[in-house]
Amino acid sequence: MRTNRLAVAMMCLALLSSFSACFTCLGIPDPSGTGGGSGSGGAFSISGQLLNGQQPGPDAQVEVRKSGVVLGSTKATSGSFSLNVDPGGPSTLLVTIKADGINPIARTVKADRVGSIKLEEQVVALQSLACTDTSCSAGGLRVDGLPAGTTGMARAFNPFTETSAFPGGFDDSDGNLLLSGAFATVELKDAQGQPLTQLTTPATLRVPFPKDTWSLMVDIAPGDGKLTVPLFYFDESLATWKREGTGELQLDDGTVVAETQLASIRGGTFGSELFVSGQVRHFSTWNVDWPISSHGCVTGRIVTAARAPLKSAKVEIEGITYTGRSPVIVTSDDGRFCADVLRSEAPGEDVDNNGVTGQAQKVGVYVSSGDEVYDGKTHVIPTAPASCGGSCLNVGDLVLDATSQYVTALCNVSGTLVDSRGAPVSGLDVLGFSTATADQVMTVCPDQSCTTLSATTGADGTFSGSVAVKDRLSLLAQRSDTPSPRTTRTEMAFLQTRACPRGPVRLQLGPPRLITELEITISGQRISWFPVVTLQTIAVQSANGDTKWAVVTAPAALVSPLTYGVNPPGAIVVPGLVGGALSSGDDIALTGTLQEGAVQHLYTGSFTVP
Repeated sequence: MRTNRLAVAMMCLALLSSFSACFTCLGIPDPSGTGGGSGSGGAFSISGQLLNGQQPGPDAQVEVRKSGVVLGSTKATSGSFSLNVDPGGPSTLLVTIKADGINPIARTVKADRVGSIKLEEQVVALQSLACTDTSCSAGGLRVDGLPAGTTGMARAFNPFTETSAFPGGFDDSDGNLLLSGAFATVELKDAQGQPLTQLTTPATLRVPFPKDTWSLMVDIAPGDGKLTVPLFYFDESLATWKREGTGELQLDDGTVVAETQLASIRGGTFGSELFVSGQVRHFSTWNVDWPISSHGCVTGRIVTAARAPLKSAKVEIEGITYTGRSPVIVTSDDGRFCADVLRSEAPGEDVDNNGVTGQAQKVGVYVSSGDEVYDGKTHVIPTAPASCGGSCLNVGDLVLDATSQYVTALCNVSGTLVDSRGAPVSGLDVLGFSTATADQVMTVCPDQSCTTLSATTGADGTFSGSVAVKDRLSLLAQRSDTPSPRTTRTEMAFLQTRACPRGPVRLQLGPPRLITELEITISGQRISWFPVVTLQTIAVQSANGDTKWAVVTAPAALVSPLTYGVNPPGAIVVPGLVGGALSSGDDIALTGTLQEGAVQHLYTGSFTVP
């Protein structure tokens, strides 16, 4: 089959299940009507770059909001964007970056009226939801009780290893800090292909509860025989998390976990996978969180090497002993910053209710100015409760000079790779790369032999190697095989750390994804395929590149065989196409998805009519 826009678009659809992306590739109108605005004028400049590994990220829509009001918007081209807004004074802004097939990025930025900030974000692919009747699932995540014909994309995240994907900061609308046990993004479309964000009756959302965060487990309703946890959703109008409802801990088969198992779960000895299930009415990003009302804070001042206050420095404060991150703080004329953080515990005190008393909490301060990143050091937070505007831990002047600047250096990395169930994975390659440029790498190894880390895991899943690292390190592992001649199975693990890791790291493969190439046959105007599976999309393009027929989705999935040009009941059919009978030289492309437990199947096929 020749290479053309149809094949490219449908392959994109098979991998991302991005309907509007498919329309764009085909050069035809997107019936969802989505599109981008232009950047607005203003005094505060926001620029950024999306990255897909070491490559530029996709085109995306960028919006900047204040209290739910859009101050400006623009389009990121190849992941790059820039716009100016006018906050009208010191404000908390929400920068959202959205593109088909990737997890929405939401960064809260504390900014003054005048200044600038540059963001750099790694994209994370969402998974296609496999939907049957009123249920949709993807990689262990499941939603039951949806309207018939619902489609969409989703992904469950591990807050311990995927902190960078967490929207906003780790705080809620009531001023509490949040300790996250799990979070998930769910993006739905109704039977007509329009965004579905609010339900008239609640659906049941179930997300995996990763073992990395079991130690955080707190039962908020002891005595009812089960383990109950709070649920939060990310409210873009407030640029923060908002409490709504509760969930319960379950096993894979839906069995409720007894509260007598709390100690074994916290201790990591519980022998089964865990899930959190709860009822929700609207869909965005949901979070299993434990709010902490009593917290501390850290403040300081960013200064130049000449000890002058530095304006428009980007300050990020991240938990070292706990999972959490402050909003991005952009310094104003005085160079000052402040953020609420988890405080240390006095002897006998258990602030985070994790069953361990007297814990000391540490945070790391990271500062960016221009293209350089600086280490604001690690700080131990006092035990006394405090909030910004009160008596915070004052770290004094953080000087941005050669002694605090992150420089490219050789990093010795070690760790363990495990599968989605936590078992060691042997004989698999682990790759590592950093934000260091080619010129910076050459200062460490002139032959550029340390540009990337390449290591193979041993029998116990361990690996080690060296790579040139500046301020961030990304680690990637992918396992692929061919269980049948037409099917490829892949599993992927990704982890990003600040600078060179202080100790061994843990990489975990996600749930398997199977991509099967369909065998397509034609008999007159009848189209058949093998394996005989239900599909969601079909498109036919003529030899001269015109799209003749395209069905993007249907409440009832496409079943083999089907008749060319006959639209299934309720299908979304692309308007304004050229039509005409199926004829020699036409290209046919098919795609579909199916979820079986934690395994996602993607089906894609292409064929040229002889």
